[in-house]
This record gives sequence, C-alpha cells and structure tokens, in this order.
Amino acid sequence: MIRVVADTNVLVSGAITRSAADVLARPRLRRLISPDGANDFVSDLMKTTRFVADPEDVPQVCRDPDDDYLIAFALACNADVLVTGDDDLLSIESDVVDVEVVTPRQLADRLG
Repeated sequence: MIRVVADTNVLVSGAITRSAADVLARPRLRRLISPDGANDFVSDLMKTTRFVADPEDVPQVCRDPDDDYLIAFALACNADVLVTGDDDLLSIESDVVDVEVVTPRQLADRLG
C-alpha cells in the first residue's frame, strides 16, 4: 500500500472540475464499474483517508516558505508520495527530502 499526502489544492481542483463519482459514471467507464460501485469506491476512499494535525516542526526546504508545511506534513505521516500541482514543491530535489513529490498525473500513471 502506498501512503499518499495530497496537497489540498489538488483535492479542491478535482472537486471543482469534476467529482470522482461523476468521472466514474461516464459512459465509457460504466461498462467497467456500476454507479453503485462508483459510490462504493468514493465511500471506501473516505474510509481510508486519515486526517492528521499539522506538525509543529517545519523544515525550510521549499523556495516558497508557505509550502514547507506540506513537506513537513508528508514526513510526519511517513508518506511515500506528496501529490501536488505546485511548481515550488515539484522543484524540490529528491535528495533534499525523504518523500517523493509528484503531480496527480504521475501518481495516476504509477497506479495504472
């Protein structure tokens, strides 16, 4: 199982552009998953989501200091991946922090 921390901007963008249930209900996916199955998927996703308080110790690693909390949060959660569309976070060198920073597309490609 992969531990993922999602930047809230990724979640908000997804909610604004299209809901997960809406995407799963598209005709080309309907043959693969029923509307009930899509609802169950979203429900299961919510059950596996864990909400954690912000960490107190925030390292300064990002060129935008306002984004450092996401790295700290991902490290505190022992995340494997931080998913974001933020160029300041995506530009962090992999040897600087012990969490991989990827775009939503990169994560989707990895998960297949």
